[in-house]
Amino acid sequence: MTAKLQLYCQTSYGICPEGLRFLGEDYFSQSLPSALSQACNAYLKTCDEIEHRGLSSVQWGLNICRFIENNYFDANLNLNSIAAHFQISPSYLSRKFKEQYQRSVIDYLYEIRIANSIPLLSRTELKIADIVHMTGFVDSNAFIRIFKKLKGTTPGSCRLPADRR
Repeated sequence: MTAKLQLYCQTSYGICPEGLRFLGEDYFSQSLPSALSQACNAYLKTCDEIEHRGLSSVQWGLNICRFIENNYFDANLNLNSIAAHFQISPSYLSRKFKEQYQRSVIDYLYEIRIANSIPLLSRTELKIADIVHMTGFVDSNAFIRIFKKLKGTTPGSCRLPADRR
């Protein structure tokens, strides 16, 4: 029963298993009124914490975006690592981010990585392989494929002649 409830809470509400630890081992063995009282008290405590933090859904989304913008160069940055940083489930993060921004977290990450690659392509003589790694891509093929998808052209077409850099 506990595992089913944890899975339901995680997929439906974005609550990580750690977020359910407050229930304790004996939660499902106590009377229904006691269990409801415990859950109600935990809910009210959480509401107070959120109110004091002052994070609206807009602010929450901005915090996610800011985190991505500040860490895009990390090749290990992905949906799971972002969700772990914010202590929420990946499915909840994915669903809420898409509701707010009409695109996936990964699409946003790719947009930020590509946007940061353009000045490097057009203003430096760095090799594309170096730019790939500096912007968090694992390999050149993925970089080129995503660049073409987002910009409609190849990374090489963004290069300016050396005398214009």
